[in-house]
Amino acid sequence: WPGSISHLWSLAVEEQFYLVLPLVVYLLPKRQLVWVLAAGVVVAPVLRALYPGYGALVLLPCKLDALCLGALIALLVREPLLLARLAPHVPKLRFLLALSAIAVLAMTFRLSPFEGVELQMTSFSAITLLLLAVLFGTLLLLTLLVPQEWPFRLLAHPVLTWLGAVSYFTYLFHQLFSALLHYALRGSIPLLESAAAGVVTMLSLSCILTLADLSRRYFEAPILNWGRRQAYRHAYGLA
Repeated sequence: WPGSISHLWSLAVEEQFYLVLPLVVYLLPKRQLVWVLAAGVVVAPVLRALYPGYGALVLLPCKLDALCLGALIALLVREPLLLARLAPHVPKLRFLLALSAIAVLAMTFRLSPFEGVELQMTSFSAITLLLLAVLFGTLLLLTLLVPQEWPFRLLAHPVLTWLGAVSYFTYLFHQLFSALLHYALRGSIPLLESAAAGVVTMLSLSCILTLADLSRRYFEAPILNWGRRQAYRHAYGLA
């Protein structure tokens, strides 16, 4: 089933960003870095509007708004005084979160998955993908600013943090594993067309989460722990 690996294009976009960003961070003073990242947030939706099509869906320059917004928030976390200045604006951020969430939910329930992909290849993706970036960026900011409030305390629940820890492996392999299991047990691609398909899907989810946890414990964690022990310093004095 082609869909079992078709999502991996998004990892290419991420890896390109992860290869370029450290060099940009290393070379630019902080003030210039902020402007470059802000430009990325603005330029990406403009490019999607001007050049709709498959490129708007898969090319790094057209995806920079979400990535650069995340990098800007990462810079903000390293500036406690600047982060504190946002505290009086929490009500505005709540309003922005609610507004973007309503817009994203409306798009989600209005479209079938195929229509959603097709829409991302039109100039309308300038709005839809930017809305997603704003939604998750605002959620992250509010979690940093008011972590004591219940919606944000909920995000620290052990079950959710565990799901976060195993999410990368799950993302990589869930469709492939689901396709293999559906073919083996049902002789069909993974479509929720019957109760039996639902059972197989839940079984594949249980299996992939178990494998993801084993990968986290015995493969990913040792590598990450080794990386954290390495000294890393750059122009901003971080270690």
